Formats: sequence, C-alpha cells, structure tokens
Amino acid sequence: MQNRIRKTWPLWDIPTRLTHGLLIAALILAWWSAETQRPDLHQWAGYSILVLVLARIVWGFIGSTPSLFSTFLKSPQNVWRYLFDRTQNKPSIEHARVTGHNPAGGWSVLVLLVLLFVQSVTGLFNSDDILFNGPFYHLLESDWQDRAGVIHDYAFDVLIAFIALHIVAVFFHYWRGRNLLLPMLRGKTQDCYSDQPPKASWRWLLVLLIFAAALWAAVQSAPQPTTQWF
Repeated sequence: MQNRIRKTWPLWDIPTRLTHGLLIAALILAWWSAETQRPDLHQWAGYSILVLVLARIVWGFIGSTPSLFSTFLKSPQNVWRYLFDRTQNKPSIEHARVTGHNPAGGWSVLVLLVLLFVQSVTGLFNSDDILFNGPFYHLLESDWQDRAGVIHDYAFDVLIAFIALHIVAVFFHYWRGRNLLLPMLRGKTQDCYSDQPPKASWRWLLVLLIFAAALWAAVQSAPQPTTQWF
C-alpha cells in the first residue's frame, strides 16, 4: 500500500506576510521622515500604518487559520506555563506547525498591533507646531492636543522596546534551532506549515481598500481652522 502524500499549505498566507513587510517599511519611513523633517512622507507613512493595522485586525477574524486571533491567543495560564513552568512539555513541533505562534509570541503580536494603532491614531491629532498639523488636530481642545502629542511620543518609545524584544525572540529561537524568519518570507518551510488551505487574498485586499477609502474620505472632510486676520 502506497503512502499518501500529505497536502500542506503556507503557515503564513500572502496577506499576513505582506502586512508584516509593509509595516516594517512604513515604520522605518515614519521614523526617517520624522528625523529628517519630512512631514509629507511622515503623514503618508502614518496613514499606511493605520490602514495596514486595521486590515490585519480584521484578517485576525476572517483570515486563514494560522492568522486568526482565536488560533494563537492563549489564556494567561498557558502563557505563564510556557514561560516559567519547566515541568510542562513545550508545544510539539507538530503543534507549532499549525498554530505558528507560541503562547507568549501570540500576545506580543497583539501588543505590537495595539501600539501601532495608538501611534498612528494619535498622529492624526498631533502637531509639531512648526511644519506639520495632523488632519484632525484642530478637532481637539488645547489640552487634548497636548495629550495626543505626549501619547504619540511615548507610544513610539514603547513600540521600539517591543520591536527590539521581538527581534531578540526571533534570534533566540534561531539559536535554539528554529528559524522563524523563513516562514514569514517564504510562507512555509519543511518544519513550518499549515494543514489547512489559506483564505483568498482578495478578501484582505478588499478590506484594505475599504479602510484606505474611509480614511481618505475622513481626512478630506476634516474641518480646517478658520483663518484670522489681524
């Protein structure tokens, strides 16, 4: 009797991999444009981050199985056992192939998405008082304008810290013999794959376009300050 060849699919589908890569590029552009005082580029980088994050959140509910929040967000007890209880067996390789993220890694993904969301949203209400005003800056009272700026600055510092932790975790797993970068680049490897087919990428693209159009419409309709002549 011949052995049946097992059908496998990418652990990370195209929308998840594109979101990951585009967020990295947009975040680098946002940092560089802020450092070089390019408010036009900084603004578009912020818009891109917000749209990508919103689309990724929706994909966490309607996307492919490994990308669903319900797949990789585990209970606090599971996270604690994974990190500190050495008497517990670590998830098997077979389990890792299907879920993708370990219990701690799954929550770190959510934290990064929340920080990116806070960073991009507060940027809509932020101003440097010289070159740039966010499109919704004038909708807030003076005190809230200041708060938005403070949150925007502090959220970036926390975001950088979590990104650094994320990178350290990737290198740690590589040192332990598991390459997490290749599946995010190629979709799957011999040891990292899914046993369920991915959802159609056009659904993610449609969600992305809807959020992009909604943000563009909101920015265009944002009221501008009344010019006062002295």
